[in-house]
Amino acid sequence: MHFVLAFLLSAWFKNQKQFTGLKRNAFIYAVFICAAYGGTMELLQKYIFTSRSAEWGDEAANIVGALFGIWAFYLFQKRKISQ
Repeated sequence: MHFVLAFLLSAWFKNQKQFTGLKRNAFIYAVFICAAYGGTMELLQKYIFTSRSAEWGDEAANIVGALFGIWAFYLFQKRKISQ
C-alpha cells in the first residue's frame, strides 16, 4: 500500500504547478507523508484498537515500501523522458 501511495504522491507533487517547493522536493514529502501515515496507523493500533498490536518493524516496512515506490516513479519518469 505504501509503495502505491508513494508512487502516486510523487507523481502528484511532480505534476502540480502551484507550489514549486513541493515539486522540487517531491520525493522527500512523499516519504514523510507515508512515514507519518504508517506511524499514525501503528499508534492507533497500540492505543485505540487494542485487539491489534503495534509493531515498529511494520513502520520500517512501510518506509521501505515508500522508498521502493519513489524509486519506481523515478525509473518510470526517467524512462518516459527518454522516449
